Amino acid sequence: MNKSTNSKNITNKEVLIMFEQMNGNIQLIAEGQQGLIARFDGLETRFDGLETRFDGLETRFDGLETRFDKFTKETNQKFDLLFTFLSRIEDELMTIRKELTELKETKAENKTIIDLEKRLSMAESQISALQQKQSI
Repeated sequence: MNKSTNSKNITNKEVLIMFEQMNGNIQLIAEGQQGLIARFDGLETRFDGLETRFDGLETRFDGLETRFDKFTKETNQKFDLLFTFLSRIEDELMTIRKELTELKETKAENKTIIDLEKRLSMAESQISALQQKQSI
């Protein structure tokens, strides 16, 4: 016997049925792929939205950084002015103390001593007020 007579004979109709089944399966796979593509497109859109939001946040943080740098610079400038002002007051206090000491040594008039003591008291009050503001 010949191999071809021994094996199962497949008819054209059976081949067509197999091709139709394969075609149906391929269509199912293609539809599944289209569904996956649609889902990925949706995810891509969502990620684009998130990227836009993060870009906005980055811009806002850059703005905050700029504002903070400006605030730091202004604060340092104000502290420099305050330090200069306090230094001038300290210098004036030292001058007044020196003059008071000299006046006491020379036994100058009481009015001059009283005026210098008032100036000293005012300068000390200013320093105290500035120190209270600085501690706030």
